Amino acid sequence: MSMTSAPLELQEKDYSELFPDGTDLQRQLGGRKRREGFARLIFVLVLLVTIGALATLLYTITNAAFGLTAIVNEVEPEAIVAAVGYNPEEVALADLSKDE
Repeated sequence: MSMTSAPLELQEKDYSELFPDGTDLQRQLGGRKRREGFARLIFVLVLLVTIGALATLLYTITNAAFGLTAIVNEVEPEAIVAAVGYNPEEVALADLSKDE
């Protein structure tokens, strides 16, 4: 099977007119650099927001695991014991039954 090929001058095409040159090339490169700078800025900002979110998550988890918890009673246990009729200095709230 022999393949016939077209003459060499028909195979070669002048692609140079498809690409910009001179001032058009500089204008196109300037536009590319502006878009690249804008995209880089967006990516850096997103990266910083993500790092901040992860740091906040790490702080929240650490604080929940090791942080102190303050309990504020609405009614003091001694007042409950006194309301039932016992002396708060002698009887603790844990010593009372659920019914009392």
